[in-house]
Amino acid sequence: RFQRRIFQAFENPFITLLSGPRRVGKSTLVERYFFEFPQDHLVLLNLDELEIRDAIDEGALNRLIQNKLGFSLDGLAQKIWLVVDEAQKSPALFDQVKILYDRFKDSGLFKCILTGSGSLSLAEHSSESLGGRIFSYDIFPFVLEEAFALRYGESPPSRPFSQLMAEKNPAALESAMLALQPQRERLQECLREQLIWGGFPELLQLSSMEERKRYLANYRQTYLEKDIRSLEQVGDLKAFNRLLE
Repeated sequence: RFQRRIFQAFENPFITLLSGPRRVGKSTLVERYFFEFPQDHLVLLNLDELEIRDAIDEGALNRLIQNKLGFSLDGLAQKIWLVVDEAQKSPALFDQVKILYDRFKDSGLFKCILTGSGSLSLAEHSSESLGGRIFSYDIFPFVLEEAFALRYGESPPSRPFSQLMAEKNPAALESAMLALQPQRERLQECLREQLIWGGFPELLQLSSMEERKRYLANYRQTYLEKDIRSLEQVGDLKAFNRLLE
């Protein structure tokens, strides 16, 4: 259901922002959309690439797009799609996206999708430059229902908790509980696993404890070196690491 809501957001003309922690599937979600709904004029930019980031910092977003498309944006007659990954890495990006959006908003010929993991800086830049033009969606690690589907290749018969809590009719509540009963042990096993390991999709696909520990150690290191170091308010990474532990 959440994926369907995101895909519907991709169809509307507003800028779509997907934000959340690293490795929760933001880029995978975008890739899946374009796999299911291929587009002829798609421009993918990853700001992990220094050359692309430098060009945008110099105000050259239009040139990058035109080079990728192979034609000018002047007199545009076909819809173009712009996807920028790790958008928070270039504050200069947001004003340039705003100009493009305002230029083509009445024609419906421009759609922009931004993804990013630096939630604080991402929220600051997007709200300042793109207010009234952007819809934001937070992407989180897997919930229990998604972890169950990954592990067993099928979904639970209904949402395990939210539906039960929302049900007011006693007979319907009893029916829903009975439908869940055969899945009880498997749901409990998934819950135990998530309480220990969390819900990162890649991690849940690793089989050994050592692989999972290594994954989390690498994740923490990346978090400290990239996301936390970028915040000027955190001056002492060693002290922050002790706090994190």
